[in-house]
Amino acid sequence: MNHCTYIMPCPIVSVSIAVYSGYRRKNRFLLLLLTIWGLTGIKSLIFSAYEDIILLVAGIYGVCLILLVTRVASRNS
Repeated sequence: MNHCTYIMPCPIVSVSIAVYSGYRRKNRFLLLLLTIWGLTGIKSLIFSAYEDIILLVAGIYGVCLILLVTRVASRNS
């Protein structure tokens, strides 16, 4: 039996990373958690679930954001 919820976690994480990127101040821990979940989109390539490629792209974008935030924080210190 296949169950489907109305709020799927993968699109919520993808949208959350996109929205969170617009915030001026970022909580690195929250960004890290969202990015880790986004990187689970690698399963889209392994299991041919191509609808989750968006999740993988959001995870890669999250990694870029983490690097940018870390670079800015180290420059300001």
